[in-house]
Amino acid sequence: MRTTCPAGTGSYVQAQFTTAGTPVVCPGSYDVSTNGTIAGAAAVPLNADINGLINVRGDNDYYKFIITTGGTITLSLTTLPADYQLYLLNSSGTTLQSSAANGTADETINTTLTAGTYYARVYPRNNGAFNAGNCYTLRVQTGTASRNGGADVPYVSTKLSVSPNPAGYSVNLVFNAETDGKVTICVINQTGSVVLNKILPVNAEDNTRN
Repeated sequence: MRTTCPAGTGSYVQAQFTTAGTPVVCPGSYDVSTNGTIAGAAAVPLNADINGLINVRGDNDYYKFIITTGGTITLSLTTLPADYQLYLLNSSGTTLQSSAANGTADETINTTLTAGTYYARVYPRNNGAFNAGNCYTLRVQTGTASRNGGADVPYVSTKLSVSPNPAGYSVNLVFNAETDGKVTICVINQTGSVVLNKILPVNAEDNTRN
């Protein structure tokens, strides 16, 4: 490591340190304004952490996922800041299974599903519990069930999150992409001049880059 300051650059020295992990964006890009009803449910990827907020009393969050090959799955609701419940619903909105542990204990649903469209519902116990500052983590983990790569899952948001803001020398970008490939990140200053062009590889669905 070495210091880099306006007055000059220091000499390298050996040091031991721990880098920061991937920043958690709260709420994530799938907890959108429309997902308070099943009709506006956000389509989410399988086997990925979905961060959401129950930020007012009586709030409900609905998430849609698609299974193209039937089999076992596990829905988990963790990092609960308050007493929330988890429901699994079929394509018509009928409840198939629920998890209603007390307090902030993890909620889990293990089941076997046929191919189709399903919904996960996260809601506060007795419509009273909420926390406006801390996210829960929802995950739809496949066992023998799967969704093939050709399935068309619409993206509810193409929102690009930038943090910290304002920034000094680096920023974290969180965004989603429809397919694997490359993107060009272009940074433009307040006078309209391009100060950085950078090509980055991206994966389908969620991406975090620095």
